Formats: sequence, C-alpha cells, structure tokens
Amino acid sequence: MKRTVQAVIVISMILAAGPGYILAASGYGTTGAQILNLDTSARIVSMGGANAGLSDDLNAVTGNPAGLVQMYGTEFQASRLIYFMDSAMTSFTLGQKIGKAGAAFKLKIFSTEDTYRDEMGYGSSKFDIKYAQYTLGSGFNISQRQSIGVAVNMVSETFGLGSTPGYAGDLEDSAMSCDAGWFFKSFGGDSFGAVVKNMGTGIKLDKKEDGLPLKMVIGGSHRMGRFILAWDALTSRQVDFAWQFGVEAEIKGIKARSGLMYITSPDVSLGFGIPYGNFCLDYAFAPHQDLGIAHRITLGGYF
Repeated sequence: MKRTVQAVIVISMILAAGPGYILAASGYGTTGAQILNLDTSARIVSMGGANAGLSDDLNAVTGNPAGLVQMYGTEFQASRLIYFMDSAMTSFTLGQKIGKAGAAFKLKIFSTEDTYRDEMGYGSSKFDIKYAQYTLGSGFNISQRQSIGVAVNMVSETFGLGSTPGYAGDLEDSAMSCDAGWFFKSFGGDSFGAVVKNMGTGIKLDKKEDGLPLKMVIGGSHRMGRFILAWDALTSRQVDFAWQFGVEAEIKGIKARSGLMYITSPDVSLGFGIPYGNFCLDYAFAPHQDLGIAHRITLGGYF
C-alpha cells in the first residue's frame, strides 16, 4: 500500500510539471476553441464536472482517456445541450472495449447566432456561429490497476459573415490538440487520475490568434456501496486554481446526483439518471450565475 501511494504522488507530480511550466510561460487569459471546455454528459455535469479520477464510462474520451479501459463491450451516447441565448449543442459518442484497451470516437456540434453591430452599437444583421469538435481517444492498461491514455481533438470554428458589412465571406479556421492521461484504481474502491488537456497550437480568426484552453487536472473518486464521491482540482490558462466536486447516490433504482464547482465563481448542479436494462437516461440542471440555466439530456447504453 505504501508503494502504491508513493507511485500515485510521483506520477501526479510528473504530469503536473510539464503543463505547469507551459502555463506559467504562456500566461493566463482568454482562449479560443471554447467548445473543448463544454461537457456533453448530463451525468458528469450534474456531478460538478468532476471526471479525471472517475472516468468509469464512455465520457472518459474527453475527461481522461486513460479511463476508457473501464468500458463494457460496446458503448454509445447521444446528448443534447440546451444552452444560453438560444444556443445548443449535440454530441454522439461510440466506444469499444478491445481486450485490455478501450477506444472511442466523439462528435460535438455547437451552434448559435449573434448580431453584427456597427461602431455606434446598432445591430444591422445576424450571423451564424458554428463550432465542431472531433475526438478520437484510446486507453491502455500498463499494469493490473494502472492505465494511460491519449486523445486527439480536431476543432473547427465558422462564423457565417457573408452578408455582414465589411466581410466578403465566412471566417473559419481549425486547430488540433492532444490530451494525455493516467488512471489508477486501488483495491479499496478508490481511484485517482491526472490528465493534461488541450495541448496544441492556437486557433486564428480574422488575423487574431487565441491559444487553446490548456489545463492540467488531478482528481479522484471514492465508492461506498451505492454512493460515489468524485473531485477534481485543476489549473489552466484561464484560472490559477479551480475545483469540482460531485456525488451520485442510487435510491430505489434512480441515480440522484448533485455537484458543486468553483471556476471563477461558485456554481451548483443537480441531476438524475434512470437506468433501464443496459440503457440509461440522464438529465442535468445547471444554473450559471447571470447567464441563465443550461439543460442537458443524455441517452446512453452498452451491449
């Protein structure tokens, strides 16, 4: 047990050192490709977003790819996010367990619209905004209780400005990033994970280049019968330090969930899951300060 604890500490420090240096060198501020920060899973969102040390289902492909080894056979998910200001996001995910490894593909499409405003602030025309993310990830066991994983993301952004004054056509660009993770599952039902997310070049629109939302996350989870506790601590280009905490409890066949997070301000979330055979319908309710309320619905299953 002592050696196990030492291994957890050493690996976490190694994973923290690289991105910590990059974050310090690049500074903090606004980043591009914000779709990389949007979780699609109603389950994970209702648990405060804590997933680096949980990663026990298909959501690991964007949470911590090392956790993909915990999948069962073939898994799928379809999610719908009803977001602020008439924006929405749809996602589809498919994964497969292959021996001691797991692989998954995820597609996320986010769309909204905005109004072009002149120098006086008057709106003259509307334009469409579309973000897309394609993720391919895989996890591999390196020992009985440890695994590593990697995921590659391709992100595209398109601003439909064809009819906007001063623009001859649409603005669009794409970027690629990489996630690398480590996962450890102990004998007592505890698990730990660390992941470096969104490593890559920036995305450039209208002669302005924004860096990707690089972040490093360390997390864990603890299982007590029908209860699961999960937590994450993270640092990123956008915030010095943030934390996420969630709980899931199975009560009479229904999975009740709640979460608390602090990124730039405290936020809470609530949700539930209704299992039926090999399928589960999840819902998340997430109010975000003055922005409004976001609703997520996820249908998933395995076979």
